[in-house]
Amino acid sequence: MHFNLFLDHWHWSFAGIMIGTIMLTLTLFGKFFGLSSTYRTMCSIGGAGQRVPFFNFNWKDEIWNLYFVVGIIIGALLTAHFIPSSQGVIVNENTQLFLFQLGLIEKVDAAQQLPFVPAKLFSIQSPIFWKAALLIIMGGFLSGFGARYAGGCTSGHFISGLSNLQQASLLTVIFFFVGGIVSTNFLLPIFFQN
Repeated sequence: MHFNLFLDHWHWSFAGIMIGTIMLTLTLFGKFFGLSSTYRTMCSIGGAGQRVPFFNFNWKDEIWNLYFVVGIIIGALLTAHFIPSSQGVIVNENTQLFLFQLGLIEKVDAAQQLPFVPAKLFSIQSPIFWKAALLIIMGGFLSGFGARYAGGCTSGHFISGLSNLQQASLLTVIFFFVGGIVSTNFLLPIFFQN
């Protein structure tokens, strides 16, 4: 079977193996994974530590996190330019039914491939674009506040905290899931109703 590095989907297990390898490497070097800490590092680089003690630390010790973020951006750019936009994802029929009921897709079909990003949310011509933009801005604010209040973001607690058997991360992850279930099943239908 011929495999094209840029045109074919990689198996999901590859991502799991890579995340596990990264976590093992970070643990061996005494580091913790999390993306929200990169904002703290950027604020410290920008001089925020002169006004706010939280940002007053030696950011050079944490600069590796910024390299990771740059890698995410480069990976996204490569994906956007080398994976055809016609290539979508196959989504479970129950999820499709939920998206259909929200008005985000046109039909339910087990064989259909959906785009990575729903056009009805991110196309400025969409009648619900401004609702979606407001939802994303509110969600971003709440995620940022929650990550700071909880001492880390979802990736930090879920990947790094749980792999290091931290009880606080287990509790935080439970509430992440509860919040996601409540938002998806109760808030989104209210938000997107006509």
